[in-house]
Amino acid sequence: MKAPAYLPMRHAAAWVAFWSEYPRKEGKAAAREVFAILTADTGPAGGVDPEFLVRAAGRYADQCRERRLDVVYVAHAKTWLRQRRFEDEAFQDPLVAAAGRSAATDDGPNAHWWPVFRDAGMTRSAWDHWIAPCRIDGTADGGVTIVAPSPFHANWLVTRLDLVLHRACGGMPDIEVM
Repeated sequence: MKAPAYLPMRHAAAWVAFWSEYPRKEGKAAAREVFAILTADTGPAGGVDPEFLVRAAGRYADQCRERRLDVVYVAHAKTWLRQRRFEDEAFQDPLVAAAGRSAATDDGPNAHWWPVFRDAGMTRSAWDHWIAPCRIDGTADGGVTIVAPSPFHANWLVTRLDLVLHRACGGMPDIEVM
């Protein structure tokens, strides 16, 4: 039996904060070991900022609450960490995502929406690929309609970017196909 990964004392507080944020409280020892591997200063998987993992776990917990997920559908912390789901766009820091955006100006018809989506946590790359090709219309009742160029595109918006869309639009927008 191999020895468990060592968690330095300087990361102990981050581990406690991570565990308190994480929405499923099962498999604590296994999750702690993966956390230690990811936050280690050396090794192929190491070097992840422990404070970022805490923030990402909080965002995942928010996502689970927003979707009203039953705990059986929430990933175990060990799985979430081992699969590096914290690297998914929905869990990135908004400031980091905004810093990575293109310096080019966007003068398309949706240009005024970019700051709103950026502040909601969308990366410039996701904007360029998934939102810029769409038409965004405000509705008389204050809602938002996004008209996607294809059924595939519309499905991607609904299934993969729903939380960012919800944050940016103040609710889930209507998604239509051109």
